[in-house]
Amino acid sequence: MELGRFSLSLTIAGIVTLVAASTLIWLLLYAPVALAGAVDQGDITVVAQALGTALLKTVAALIRYL
Repeated sequence: MELGRFSLSLTIAGIVTLVAASTLIWLLLYAPVALAGAVDQGDITVVAQALGTALLKTVAALIRYL
């Protein structure tokens, strides 16, 4: 059973990928101008900043909820 050794790391990688994809979809829906400008200019810092802000707001909302 070689797959058992990799199951935890594959699960973590899957969760990280899911969070990143969900955040990018959220950005496409709620900040399309910023995302389009970043793609047009080839500047990834705007996208990274928007992703960080969205994740920070999500974590803050979860902490407030709990």
